[in-house]
Amino acid sequence: MRLFVLPASAALAVLMATGGYAWLGMSDDMRDAVAQAPAHATAPDARADERPNDHPVDAAGWQALGRLYAARGQHGQAVAAFRNAARLRPDDATLLTEYAFSAAVTSHRTVADEPQRLVERALQLDPTSQQALALAGTLALDRSDFEAATQHWERLAQLEPPDSPMERELHASIAQTRRLASAQAGRIELVRAR
Repeated sequence: MRLFVLPASAALAVLMATGGYAWLGMSDDMRDAVAQAPAHATAPDARADERPNDHPVDAAGWQALGRLYAARGQHGQAVAAFRNAARLRPDDATLLTEYAFSAAVTSHRTVADEPQRLVERALQLDPTSQQALALAGTLALDRSDFEAATQHWERLAQLEPPDSPMERELHASIAQTRRLASAQAGRIELVRAR
């Protein structure tokens, strides 16, 4: 996966194109299920999201369903499934990160949006979650908050094995976000000077 700096609107597209959902840690069993499931496979309809108690599926089942939808690129349906799972298991950092990823793909992001809230909660629960750190950095980049993106990716780089391909990619991304932060600060100072 390459986390290099692109225009902010393309940040999530890069994650999806360079590993997408597999990046979020899909298990081998889930990948097998996705490969074997028929294209027309369905799950509880959207009304099940409004009345989760009407459907006898536990948090693990809802999470698995969310992963299946996300792996197929059906992030709107994945959000509904992850929402149900999160209602049943609100303190699961991995689940919240998966939910945040699909929510980010489907939403028109703003500063205080759902994906940001979810990934912040995931990082409170697990400050070393590599998936949450990567997503938090990407969401910060999408907001043009280059300092925050740099901080998240620096924390992530510390968790990677030295000189691994991912660590090298992260350092390249960090260097680019630092340059963008510096350029942004320079523009702000220029505007203030006028």
